[in-house]
Amino acid sequence: MEIFENHTEVKKFYQSYYPLVVVDEFQDTNCIAWALLESVISEQTQLLFLGDPLQRIYGFIGALPDIMSKVVKEYGMTKVTLSKNYRFRNNPEMLKLDRSIRANAASCFTPTIAKKDVAELPIFWGKTQQDEAEKVVAKVRSLMDEENERIAILFRSRGKNAEIVEAELSKNHIPYFYGMFTDEDADYIEFHNKCQDLFIKRFGKSKSINKKALETFVDSVKTKYATSAGKTIRETLKPAPEAFEAHRKYADLMFMAEGEETVFYTPAAALQRITAEYDPARECLLAAPQPGAVPLPLGKGAFAIFFPQDAHAPGCGEGVVRRVVIKVPLD
Repeated sequence: MEIFENHTEVKKFYQSYYPLVVVDEFQDTNCIAWALLESVISEQTQLLFLGDPLQRIYGFIGALPDIMSKVVKEYGMTKVTLSKNYRFRNNPEMLKLDRSIRANAASCFTPTIAKKDVAELPIFWGKTQQDEAEKVVAKVRSLMDEENERIAILFRSRGKNAEIVEAELSKNHIPYFYGMFTDEDADYIEFHNKCQDLFIKRFGKSKSINKKALETFVDSVKTKYATSAGKTIRETLKPAPEAFEAHRKYADLMFMAEGEETVFYTPAAALQRITAEYDPARECLLAAPQPGAVPLPLGKGAFAIFFPQDAHAPGCGEGVVRRVVIKVPLD
């Protein structure tokens, strides 16, 4: 901004260089950002600002109040209000809630809302944190039974309540990914920097990188952090839950040659959410992760046999895992 102020030719260059200025989340614009924007706006500049005043969540760090009304007056902009909320297009009750919140804001919390427009949302209160966790996990189970594959549990912050829900998920053998870490956490930064160093040392002078080399590199990272006690690192390296598979003509004899792995088991007859019907060519049926599946921890030297009636999900291991699978014909 100092350059623009002291060197008008530079300012004119950028004003012509950016004939169209588009700003998303405009409601969070602070005074510094607005001063910079004003510097590159000329009489010929076309403007498109997108935002929602009700979502102005950065007032505590300087987001300007009424900034959207201000630009309408100062630059003669046309205000376009979206009439449809596509985020909740399949959830009529959330659409009602959204309209009610906006009506409250527009009328200083004295809105007139018809009875038919009152949102009815499923809400429950837990008497204790454990009671709440059990209800949350029960809801997760019911959503999984309805073939919902992407389910998120939102927490206000990390803490004891989240840990209790995690424990309840583990107790019910429901695989999950712990995502309550940020790229500002010390252990995540250390992990990122170390992986970057390892990658540069391994591939810095390479002209090409193939899949095999990358798999070997990933294995080396897993080996280095195999004994890491930090949850962030464990979750970052945790493999995604594998699909359940079941066969008809063969039994799988699985031998753990190296590492440790948890294989999940459930009766094939009880499989839910089939993702690929039985294919004779592949001799396999596939299904999404199953609620209530039984974990079978397998260490180095252990083996397991899965018959056609035994659906199983391999690949749930940490660190370097090498297994030998022998297909045994049953005819």
